[in-house]
Amino acid sequence: MGKHAEDIFGELFHEANAFYLRANSLQDRIDRLAVKVTQLDSTVEEVSLQDINMRKAFKSSTVQDQQVVSKSSVPIPVKEMHGLSDPPPPLNILSPYRDDNKDGLKFYTDPSYFFDLWKEKMLQDTED
Repeated sequence: MGKHAEDIFGELFHEANAFYLRANSLQDRIDRLAVKVTQLDSTVEEVSLQDINMRKAFKSSTVQDQQVVSKSSVPIPVKEMHGLSDPPPPLNILSPYRDDNKDGLKFYTDPSYFFDLWKEKMLQDTED
């Protein structure tokens, strides 16, 4: 149990440290931008509307985290506990006997449940 706690807190520390470094980097960028903005003098540098429209759109070079919650991002202690757990009962063998053609196992475990719930809520919000 102590090993699992140590692994989980180690993973939390790693994530918190990565967040801290990103926040510091962002603060440095904000500070540099604030200095540049205060040094601008609108009476000296005039930019025409045509020059503004001719500029290329900004494209960030920062890579965004995708699929933050995926099998590859699961901490090792959680993977170990998941590996030791019992498999779900074979409820899918009862699916042919259902009148609604739904998968029997989905009533016991459904990985897409929360996504489907979120999608339904979003669709409902767009209709309103």
